[in-house]
Amino acid sequence: ARDFDVAALTAVMIDSGKQNRYWGRSNHVTWSHLEDYKKYGYYPDNCGIYCAISQNVEYAVADFSIARMCRAVGDDANYKYFLNRSQSVFNLLHPTEKYLWARMKDGTWKKDFDPRTNAGCQEGTSTR
Repeated sequence: ARDFDVAALTAVMIDSGKQNRYWGRSNHVTWSHLEDYKKYGYYPDNCGIYCAISQNVEYAVADFSIARMCRAVGDDANYKYFLNRSQSVFNLLHPTEKYLWARMKDGTWKKDFDPRTNAGCQEGTSTR
């Protein structure tokens, strides 16, 4: 699809990336635990979100996509904001273990985490 208002779509993407918006029959939120994501720069394992590592990867990709749309329409401020936020996935990259690792609100790495299991991940593990 190429026949659409790119600026209008980008505005909706920016809005849903910065505000909690609800959609669908089940009234789902667009960005679950958005305040935690903004505050910590990642989804802490102990913030109550299901599969926090996978959510972080998913939202980092979404942030990068929003950044690219902002760049396409010349919105430099939001481009930089979302590009920076898209790097949040690297806040879960354990410096010595070299895997995405569950991290707590206080910044410590989850002690009993095993990257070979699906803990914190949906449809995979940290080793995949």
